[in-house]
Amino acid sequence: MKNLFLLFLTAISYQSSFSQVKNNINVIIPNCGIESQWTSIKNNISEEYKAIYQVKDYHEWDNFIIENFNPKKSTIPKFLIKGLNTNSLSSTTGKWVNRMFFPGETMLLTIYNQEDKNDHSSFYIYASGTVVKKKNNKFPFIEKIENYELKVTNTTSNMSQTIMNIKNIPSWSAGGYEGGLFIYWIGDLNGDNKIDMLIGYSNHYAATETLLFLSNKNGKKLFNKYSVGGCSLD
Repeated sequence: MKNLFLLFLTAISYQSSFSQVKNNINVIIPNCGIESQWTSIKNNISEEYKAIYQVKDYHEWDNFIIENFNPKKSTIPKFLIKGLNTNSLSSTTGKWVNRMFFPGETMLLTIYNQEDKNDHSSFYIYASGTVVKKKNNKFPFIEKIENYELKVTNTTSNMSQTIMNIKNIPSWSAGGYEGGLFIYWIGDLNGDNKIDMLIGYSNHYAATETLLFLSNKNGKKLFNKYSVGGCSLD
């Protein structure tokens, strides 16, 4: 089996409504190509990383815990992060999505204040685009997705922001798509009671760039965007 691990990508082409922020944030997603090698890899992970574990299957104010990474722990974290101050959080609200988000899909997430779970805000995620069918009606049946857009709205303030526009997502001959947009996790990572999003973007089935859309604290927009790693076939 080809080795899978974290690589930064080059020649990524997509459109976004905001510029990327320079940062020292790194993310490791064991599910993103390295889970089968976790036993050997985990002992080489820096102690700087925080590990995010899902402790409840249902959505609640403390369904994820955040703690210092311990390679001796048998449970595999959903993801690990370093370079982001999460010291004020020991638990948080989140949802492990871990799949491509298609045109016409919607998702609502409520973010709870960790000091007062009766205080919360809701965020609406939705995708649009045109699914183009193959004219010959043969497998894989879908030609491409055109004009894909992923958008998020704060239902309290009605502030919205387009996360990403992708003009063309072609289908793959073996089924599925030659790239696209993959939502890994949504929740509150920095303790400001607003949504953060961990997303994978790809323009090729064998490589993905990991992007962190972190809530913006100045109130002028919902997110700042950070490139935080990736996974690919070597």
